[in-house]
Amino acid sequence: MFGTLGWGGVAAIAIFTLLIVETLGYVWKRGALDWNVSRRARYRPSADAPVGEPAA
Repeated sequence: MFGTLGWGGVAAIAIFTLLIVETLGYVWKRGALDWNVSRRARYRPSADAPVGEPAA
């Protein structure tokens, strides 16, 4: 069954796999896979935020 796939099918699978891995790397770099919310950069208080108000 897989013999009829040919090199075109192998190339399509390789391109799909590369796109999935690249997307995973992008999401990982953006911090979306970090479930520890207190460590995320956007939830850390910034130096110029007034005390008692959350950082934007």
